[in-house]
Amino acid sequence: MKYFPSTLVALLAVTLAQAASAQQIGISFCSGSANSTGGPSVMVAAGSTNVSQNDVTLACSSLPQNVLGYFLVAPEADFVLNPGGSSGNLCIGGGIGRYAGSVLSSGSTGSVQFPVDLTSIPSPNGNVTVMPGEDFYFQFWHRDTSPTGATSNFSPGYVIDFAPAAPTFAADIWPMLAQSNIGAPACIICHGANGSGGLNLGFTAPMAYNALVNVSSTSGNCAGSIYVVPGDPSSSLMYDKLTNTPPSCGASMPFGGTFAGDTSLIRDWILSGAGM
Repeated sequence: MKYFPSTLVALLAVTLAQAASAQQIGISFCSGSANSTGGPSVMVAAGSTNVSQNDVTLACSSLPQNVLGYFLVAPEADFVLNPGGSSGNLCIGGGIGRYAGSVLSSGSTGSVQFPVDLTSIPSPNGNVTVMPGEDFYFQFWHRDTSPTGATSNFSPGYVIDFAPAAPTFAADIWPMLAQSNIGAPACIICHGANGSGGLNLGFTAPMAYNALVNVSSTSGNCAGSIYVVPGDPSSSLMYDKLTNTPPSCGASMPFGGTFAGDTSLIRDWILSGAGM
């Protein structure tokens, strides 16, 4: 696997200057063959691996000038040497989709770019939607020339690993607070109405969420500490009390027992923004 940082800078300056995001995503996983420029083309992607943002732009540079081609996409890596007499190699498989309706010209710059709609990825069985946690593999196929005449070629293979769905409070965190702990009651039992430390988690996920996220404790030497600081587990009193012995203030939780939930999932939830 190989990054192309110097080429990326030049490529983004030329082809992605108008893109919503200039952050590189994905990596090259399969080398390209030399085209008629004397060297291989270079492929990158920019945008976000967060599927919900639907922000991915593919770009390919170091192509011959004024050649036509289109992007390919597939769910798996593969390798086919010189398919159909091509000068290049096919690096993707498992059901190849073709953006044949979006033929691109490399123009005078020898480069192309293409915005990918993550809700409409072509496949042999119809268009599909990218789901969080999935990988998709891309290549650019293009016309080319060789000493023996007209031919075709391929860019390097490029894979984008789309981020898993972020944990949510309702689906992932609330069930842990509502279950019995090891040697101690459930968190919502101790922190019900008139609960310990003045924290009332209530009896529904929205009530507990509203009692924790961006809310300061009023208890003893923990007063002023925020239970959950979105994006910052180390500053979140809830995470501190569940994972540290002793915590920065007060006692570890659950008092007298061991938390039965997954603290790494709580950390991931906070890091992802502590969504409901």
